[in-house]
Amino acid sequence: MVTDFNTEGVRGTDVFALTSNTYAGAPGAGTPVVLSNAMDAVNSANNIILDTLANIEGLDSSRGLANTRFAYASDVNQLMYDANGNWAEGSLVVADVTLTGDLTAANFAFI
Repeated sequence: MVTDFNTEGVRGTDVFALTSNTYAGAPGAGTPVVLSNAMDAVNSANNIILDTLANIEGLDSSRGLANTRFAYASDVNQLMYDANGNWAEGSLVVADVTLTGDLTAANFAFI
């Protein structure tokens, strides 16, 4: 559980620092992050989907997103990882988050 994740404010901006060698298929350290919604997601390891859980779980193998391994479900505040990019088959919750503000690409980093 990540509590008090802050995207803006006096205390600064928090970042999800994702250790690349911990997650199969993750991009290398320092790779810039690109956020997209489920409909516009591209098959790229540095793409993180930001959408509702239902929209993310609706992404099956027919969408060709095998390299897209991370997503953030904004309605349930969960950061997720999918080892094969077939989100319809299930995924791993990396963190349940208490969030303040709106997420941007600057809130994610591959290290």
